[in-house]
Amino acid sequence: MDGEIANPAAGKMRQLSAQELRQVLQLHERFLAHRHDGQRAVLAYYDLSSTDLSGHDLSEADLTGARLNRTILSNTRLRNANLFAADLRVANLNNADLSGADLRASCLRGAQLNRAKLPKADLRRGVVVRFPGPGVANNGAGESVRTDLSSVEAQDADLSGARLSDASCVRANLTDANLRDTDFCGADLRNADITGAVLERADLSSANLNGAILRGAVLTEVKFGGAELQDVDISGAILDPALLQEAKQRQLKGSAVKPISLAELEETLQLHAQWLDSKGGRGRRAVLTDCDLSGRDLRAANLALAS
Repeated sequence: MDGEIANPAAGKMRQLSAQELRQVLQLHERFLAHRHDGQRAVLAYYDLSSTDLSGHDLSEADLTGARLNRTILSNTRLRNANLFAADLRVANLNNADLSGADLRASCLRGAQLNRAKLPKADLRRGVVVRFPGPGVANNGAGESVRTDLSSVEAQDADLSGARLSDASCVRANLTDANLRDTDFCGADLRNADITGAVLERADLSSANLNGAILRGAVLTEVKFGGAELQDVDISGAILDPALLQEAKQRQLKGSAVKPISLAELEETLQLHAQWLDSKGGRGRRAVLTDCDLSGRDLRAANLALAS
């Protein structure tokens, strides 16, 4: 179900002095320590752009609609923080902990999320009601805004169990990311680089993956119902081909698996053994790329340095 929030961001957003921000962070630290003199950080609709908040613990903080573009949040803890409709464009969130954070309707375009933790984070659409300001008529109708992760750098990030249904992930770099049980239903993943990522049990139903790179990805038990897979590279990916039959459109690269006879395999292994023993002087290195080795007994084979 979409969330809804009133966004008064049409007016000038308030900024904090260095002293005021330091006090907010100190009170929040006490709040997290359950001290009676602590106070939760409420920074909704504040302009914190280009601020260095690296290493701080802002877990459970309210940053609704905050302007955080180009803000440094590397190694920052934002567990269960409210970042609904926040502006995080080009922010540095490397190694940040956003576990369980509410990021609905937020904009993370061009942000760095390398090695960031976002398990069970909420990045679905959100309904934002924008008030144009005093004296201007407004009917109070909300605008459904999708979370924008276009061109993010999220290598080796943990998005397991995260909800990204209908999110925009165009040209996102999700190389080696943990995407187990992630909900990408209806998401726009065009030209995304998902090389080596683990997508076990991920939901890609109705997602647009045209031009995406899934080389070496783990795609076991993935839902592809209604997905668009034009020019998708699945070279070396681990998947059940039967799952792809549910896709709306398919035109895959690197999906052809070459059969190899038992005699050919035995000869290849013999030549590879000679190549290893002679340190490359005799024989030939085994190249079994894209070969179907299903059911073959390789227990006695030496496949060191084989491709």
